[in-house]
Amino acid sequence: MKHSKRFDDDCLYIIQIINPYTNDDYILRNSINEIVAFEDRFDAIDYAKRHVRRIFYTEYYRIYIEPMWVIEGLSKSLSIIRKVKNKE
Repeated sequence: MKHSKRFDDDCLYIIQIINPYTNDDYILRNSINEIVAFEDRFDAIDYAKRHVRRIFYTEYYRIYIEPMWVIEGLSKSLSIIRKVKNKE
């Protein structure tokens, strides 16, 4: 029996940070200017919550799911954060 591929098997989640006061937005990158992408949506949400400046609500974030080839087309530098399994 063949396992069929799901749409999101070849997709990654990226974080867009938005400042509504200045109308600026950017895709979250790490310290060496790589786009930070996630295999798991909930890992992306947790990461975004830690990196968004929430003081005075100056920023908020959106999580996007994109095919891997689209993200690779945005930048040659990509850091993929693999899903972390819960230790139980």
